[in-house]
Amino acid sequence: MCPVIAELKAEADRLEWDALYTMKGHFNSAMLWNITHYSLGILAVILGALAGKQFFDDQNVLGSTIAATSAALTAVITFLKPSEKAQPHHEAGVSCAEIKRKARMFHNISVVLETDARILKQQLDGIIEAYHETQKNAPPVPWLAYQITRSGIRKGEHTYNEEGEKK
Repeated sequence: MCPVIAELKAEADRLEWDALYTMKGHFNSAMLWNITHYSLGILAVILGALAGKQFFDDQNVLGSTIAATSAALTAVITFLKPSEKAQPHHEAGVSCAEIKRKARMFHNISVVLETDARILKQQLDGIIEAYHETQKNAPPVPWLAYQITRSGIRKGEHTYNEEGEKK
C-alpha cells in the first residue's frame, strides 16, 4: 500500500474514533435532557396533586408551600425546555453515527477497492466536511455527558466480536 493511501486510511480511523465520541456524547446529552424533562415534570405533577390534597385537608400553609414548589418546577421546565434541548443532540448523534459508518467503510472497504490516492482523498474529504458541518451546527456536549461517554467507551461499549455483533 502506498504511503499516501496508508495515511488516508489512518486519518479515516482517527475520524471514526472522533465521530464515535461525538456521536455517543450527543446521545448521552439527549438522554440527560430527557431524564431532566421527565423527572421535573413528574415531580411537578406529584407536588401539584399533594398541594390539592392539602387544601382539602385544611392545611393551607403546607398546601401553599407544595403548590408554590410545583409551580416553580413547572417554571423551570418551561425555562429550560429540556425536551427541546434533547432534540438537536439526538440529531447530531444520528449524523455522527452516519459519518462514523462512512469512515469505517472508507477505512475497511474503499482503500481496498480503490488504488488512486486522489480519488480516495476526495472521498475522505467529503466525509470530513460532513463531520465538520455536523459539529458546526450541533450544540456542545456537556461535561457530564462527555464523562459518561468516555467511561462507556473505555469499558468497551462499542467493541464488536468477530461476527460484527456488539459484545
